[in-house]
Amino acid sequence: MSKAEYMTELKKRLSLLPPEDLQDALEYYQEYFAEAGEDNEQAVIAELGPPAYVAAQIIGRLTTDKAAVSEQTAKNKISMVWIIILGILASPIALPLAIALIAVIFSLIIAAVSVVFSLGIAVLATGIQGIIVFMLSFALLFSNFPTALFFIGFGMTSFGVSCVLLLASVWAIKFSTKMIAKLGNHFLARGR
Repeated sequence: MSKAEYMTELKKRLSLLPPEDLQDALEYYQEYFAEAGEDNEQAVIAELGPPAYVAAQIIGRLTTDKAAVSEQTAKNKISMVWIIILGILASPIALPLAIALIAVIFSLIIAAVSVVFSLGIAVLATGIQGIIVFMLSFALLFSNFPTALFFIGFGMTSFGVSCVLLLASVWAIKFSTKMIAKLGNHFLARGR
């Protein structure tokens, strides 16, 4: 049997395969013969065995491979179905928990904004009070000098405290913003 006869017989035995698989198999054995060289064709034919045997091996391997792929696809589909079923069954519990979590986060944000707003109002009120007391104390300078000095000192102290509170509140806002961002990044990184 020559190489051409061998390949013709092999092609005939593999004719029921899909065209791409048939082409791959024939190309593989063509290359196998080409690597061996024309002088070794008979040795290659003896090594491979009859075309019927080679065809049976190819069909068996392809069938096993396709079955494994089909089984894996079926397992993936079954897994997806179970995930959907579990999601549906968990929704009566998960949905209220998610809503509660969102409400807690929203209330924490509102509380933080309220604290910052009230701190800002307190700083502003203390500063305005210090300026007003300082300015009005000059009216008492000629009528009651010790009281005027007290109110000048009180106004300056009040204004100074408001400046310190302003610096402290700016620092606290920056620090808390950094910590919230760090915490958010930590939770996002854990979620991935």
